Amino acid sequence: MCQALRPAFGRLGAPPKLDLGNLTVTRQAYITYLGNARNATQQAIDLLPSVGAPPVANGQQILDHMRNQLSQMRKDLDDAVAQLNQANPSDPIAVGLALGAAGNAVGPPRRPLPAVRTPPPHPPPPRP
Repeated sequence: MCQALRPAFGRLGAPPKLDLGNLTVTRQAYITYLGNARNATQQAIDLLPSVGAPPVANGQQILDHMRNQLSQMRKDLDDAVAQLNQANPSDPIAVGLALGAAGNAVGPPRRPLPAVRTPPPHPPPPRP
């Protein structure tokens, strides 16, 4: 799964700095950043089938959970971009609320991934 996530999110970088003195620039920087994050999320979703499930006992469950988490993240990013687009750049409260939604969209996942259960190690072959 790292093969799907690393290329998609590796070039995303850190979120833009807040410039409270120029909310129009800050708002636009976040719209651009979140749009790029949304595209990276979609790219990761698109790559998951080609990567396949991890080779562990619950690999398919992990893959399905990751796909669901990425789909929810994409929806959250879409919602945050929509809220920023609707926020009047001259209204600091509206921009602040929209930026808060943006922070929630790029924050840590709401639910952790299921535990990876690896098979027990194989005993060494008998010596002749």
